[in-house]
Amino acid sequence: LETERRAAQRARDRFERDRDEVDESWRQRFSEAETELRAARDATAEERERLQRLQTEWRRTESGLEERQAEELARVGADHARALQRREVEVEQLRQSARREREEAEKQETESQEAWRWLSRLEGDLKLAQKQLKQERDLAAKT
Repeated sequence: LETERRAAQRARDRFERDRDEVDESWRQRFSEAETELRAARDATAEERERLQRLQTEWRRTESGLEERQAEELARVGADHARALQRREVEVEQLRQSARREREEAEKQETESQEAWRWLSRLEGDLKLAQKQLKQERDLAAKT
């Protein structure tokens, strides 16, 4: 009986050692899993922070780009407005110059027409004077 009891005790001791080894193995695995989980959570938190920094930087960059684009559009718009205003002034000057030239041409045409009428009257007067002179010569030659 004592032999059986000792055998049972040895079996029990072996069982407890095996159980302790299995428990230790599981504790170690559990500890490693917890360590890996903490590391994964830390890595995830770092990635989230990095992502948030990147998003913040992206928004800042995007905002800066939008600002510069708006400034560039305003500058280009102002340049365009100034160029348009200069063109309008040039067009108005050309219109005034064309009007003056047209008025001058009309004035010259009127003067030319008056000169032609005056020349026509002179030619008529000259022909009449020549006719009268011829008649007087003819009359003087007969007498």
